[in-house]
Amino acid sequence: MFFIGAYTDNNAKSAGLVIVRKHLKNVKHHYHAVTAWETALSGLETTLATLYNDPSLIIKKRVFSQDRRPTKDVSAHPTIIMSSRPIDTAICANLRHKHIPVEFISLTSTGDVTVETPGKAGVGRDFTVPDTAIAVTLARVISQERYVADCELALERSEIINGVSGCLSGLAVDKSDLPVSSWPPALTALAAILWFRENNRYTRTYRTSSIRKRRFG
Repeated sequence: MFFIGAYTDNNAKSAGLVIVRKHLKNVKHHYHAVTAWETALSGLETTLATLYNDPSLIIKKRVFSQDRRPTKDVSAHPTIIMSSRPIDTAICANLRHKHIPVEFISLTSTGDVTVETPGKAGVGRDFTVPDTAIAVTLARVISQERYVADCELALERSEIINGVSGCLSGLAVDKSDLPVSSWPPALTALAAILWFRENNRYTRTYRTSSIRKRRFG
């Protein structure tokens, strides 16, 4: 399964992007950062739509029925996870209007995690998440050796991890120890993906060979 992460900041003219492949190993989620880059903010919507339909990022799966009907071959598109500071919902709304689901995370410096499900099913959810939450998740995944990278986000050797090392015990630390706002945009996009997948269960809508859609967890 692939995840496409995008981080936008209205104070900048570019956005950070990262593509992550997730797989199970020893009944735990492991993450592989395939590539990361920055792109012009003005072209982000088109880029995300293109990546969502990229055949190389679509996984073919066989789904088994629980009522003895024949198995179905399905196509699992990548999951798009947008994160933003401050709130920037225009691109997300446009993609959802084009029937491209987006999980949207609004990053804040304080507060608690909140989640809101839009009225229409299958378009994704809207989250509000504090910086500390994504930093703690990032540090935990790396400390458990569940992350590797083929790109410059090889965080095992990054100074950024030293800044969040105090989170490894799960204890709260001062915001000054978590300069998430100064991270490279693609790194924030990566941390948002990890937070989402580590902390949320979600269902996906697959297209099968018939005209019906089926939902699975």
